[in-house]
Amino acid sequence: MKSVGAGDERVSLQEKQLISYIAKEYKLPVAYVKVLLKKKIISIPPAYPDRIILNALSKIYRNEQLLRIALGRISKKRREELIAHPELDKIDKYIFNRLCNGYKDGITVRSQTILAELNKFYGVNISNQRTLYYYKKRIKHLRVKCKRELTKS
Repeated sequence: MKSVGAGDERVSLQEKQLISYIAKEYKLPVAYVKVLLKKKIISIPPAYPDRIILNALSKIYRNEQLLRIALGRISKKRREELIAHPELDKIDKYIFNRLCNGYKDGITVRSQTILAELNKFYGVNISNQRTLYYYKKRIKHLRVKCKRELTKS
């Protein structure tokens, strides 16, 4: 079984079940375990060192004292952004900001433009059909999210 990586890789049902099992066993959110896998902090199936990491994280994950210390080192504006968009990774943030800045300026940024920029700045291989489909879907989702946010304010 391979380890789970970027959004363009397909995750098998067996891997999803294993991720859910890991999250349940260590009392961590599934999204948290997915981030650990994506950043290659742990692997599937978890080896002995991965289990040590997961065990330690489960003990400190909801510790308010440690959370307060960590959040105290982040600016208020950045904390608000993290709370508003916890699911966005680096590339998603770029797409979201690119779309929102375009709308604020009265411009609709085309998906092809964003895909070309992702290729140029982040090395995203848009010639791969799966990758292309994944990012087109993300752009569409983030476009709707951005429009919603702009209508709120």
